[in-house]
Amino acid sequence: MQILVLQHDGDSGLDSLEEPLREAGARFDVWESHREPAPNRPVTDYDGLVVLGGIANPDEDAEHAWLATERTLMRDALDRELPVLGVCLGGQLLAQVAGGTAGPAPGGPEIGWHEVRATPAQASDELFGGLPQAFRTFEWHGYCFQPPPTATLLYDNDRFNQAFRHGRNAWGTQFHFEAAPDTIRDWFATARDEALAYGVDIDEVERGTVRFGDAQVALCRTVAGRFAAVVARYAGSR
Repeated sequence: MQILVLQHDGDSGLDSLEEPLREAGARFDVWESHREPAPNRPVTDYDGLVVLGGIANPDEDAEHAWLATERTLMRDALDRELPVLGVCLGGQLLAQVAGGTAGPAPGGPEIGWHEVRATPAQASDELFGGLPQAFRTFEWHGYCFQPPPTATLLYDNDRFNQAFRHGRNAWGTQFHFEAAPDTIRDWFATARDEALAYGVDIDEVERGTVRFGDAQVALCRTVAGRFAAVVARYAGSR
């Protein structure tokens, strides 16, 4: 099965998603949309789509022309019921394409380890069902999404919607469940001043990374394996 990955920054790759997807038989083409004008192959060549995070925001089309290109590609994927997994910026774009919205986060960014809580619909979800009703996960976002009324909200917290499903085969998360501990440390090494400007206690984040990082990797492996099963089902139906 072939998966197209939309990657927006050099340091925001598949991370903990990659190994379990490969173990399930997935092969990847990575479109670095901030460097290349379009994927080398049409979306019809793929069995799944993963849209990652990035430093861009979903309303910055004037600065990042590739945002409009990605939305068109994602809309085509949804029309074909292609399995889609969007993370952070990817989740915000999915919300937009599905008929919802994404905009600046009221009250400012959410950065660090934060608890998310399941809605009743989580229990029967193909990707997240059976996972903890509440868990700590890593967040770094200054925007948030409002899924369309037709979507199914799966996780939220006191501030934001955190995960949703659109239709049968598309999921978006606000949290970076794919981020491994070393990746989180690299992000803070690169953007330390930005985090400090927002009042983030970097030492506290590191304590959270030590405490919750391995559990997040394990959760990511579970979700990735389930997404791979959805992709395999789609591939088998073509």
